[in-house]
Amino acid sequence: MPLRVFSSLLCLLVSLVLSAAAQYGPPSLGFRTPPPGMSSDGGAAIISGICYGPDGVPLSGVTVELRDSASNAVLASAMTRSNGSFELYNMPAGSYEVIARSQGDEARELIPVGRLVTRVELRMVHNAGTYGGNESLISVVRLKIPGKARDRYNKAVQAYIQGKLDQADRAVNQSLAIYSDNPEALTLCGLIAWRNKNASDAIADLQKSIDLDPSYGPAYTAMSAIFNSQGKYDDAARTTERAVAVNPSAWQGYFEMAKAMLGKGLYQKALQIANKAETLAPSGIAGIHLLKAYALVPLKLYREAGAELQAFLSHAPRGQDTSGVKTLLAKVQAAQAAAVTDPKAAPAFALVSH
Repeated sequence: MPLRVFSSLLCLLVSLVLSAAAQYGPPSLGFRTPPPGMSSDGGAAIISGICYGPDGVPLSGVTVELRDSASNAVLASAMTRSNGSFELYNMPAGSYEVIARSQGDEARELIPVGRLVTRVELRMVHNAGTYGGNESLISVVRLKIPGKARDRYNKAVQAYIQGKLDQADRAVNQSLAIYSDNPEALTLCGLIAWRNKNASDAIADLQKSIDLDPSYGPAYTAMSAIFNSQGKYDDAARTTERAVAVNPSAWQGYFEMAKAMLGKGLYQKALQIANKAETLAPSGIAGIHLLKAYALVPLKLYREAGAELQAFLSHAPRGQDTSGVKTLLAKVQAAQAAAVTDPKAAPAFALVSH
């Protein structure tokens, strides 16, 4: 199935890409190491179900992914059996979305917090825009990856999501030792290098991935995130143009493009592109709200900026330091109040570094 290998790393990028702006300020302020997207502790929750095609016939061989509703990171995946059934075991407590995709068809089901045993029926509907560009064509390149290499890569992805960088690094290098021409593994190597504050190695790994598979969107998105972190906004903008071209329905590319526009001082353009990212992203992505606020403040649209900052705070991951955002919200609210009293006296102020 040409598309079954595409989504794991693209989803993995979410916690990395959005935490850079969502947690630590506008792109000109640089990045810090983002927290793990998932708890490393196993749980007792079980999710099972059956995946049906648009014609109502159970589908075999479909990859079903369990994603965290807040970060959109992949927590677990399973393949449907010949009768369309699947199970996911030992899930920690949380709010999830179960997603199945196959050749332009898609099914989604939300799992609320607190359920220990959940059974779902995933009924596929046609979604022609799910994979843009040449993804169905270039995924054939990645289908050449041997099973053992992919197994080690999948273990590396799970370790990375859990914040176990040393374990992820060992597993992904084992995968590359088995099969070196794996653009997904090379992209993961780049992400690990970036998390270890080695941007030059990260860019080198990502460039190798792009050379192997010029239509692999996550490599462009990761590289543009690094360029944004370095203040190289022109480079980031060019790279995200390619990311959006190869996968126009992936919100992460628009997110990085909006950050580049923000860094270049093109606030109206940044807001427009951030709105596009929001239409494509799952609900509750905190970083998009913060990015929009950073674009709205210089435009003196304080009421709208305050609403976006409050939305960010309501969706911010547990344990995240939101003090800087709260400081910015207080300034925005003060500016909004001043504008009501005397529009000409409404203060302009710089974004808060935090």
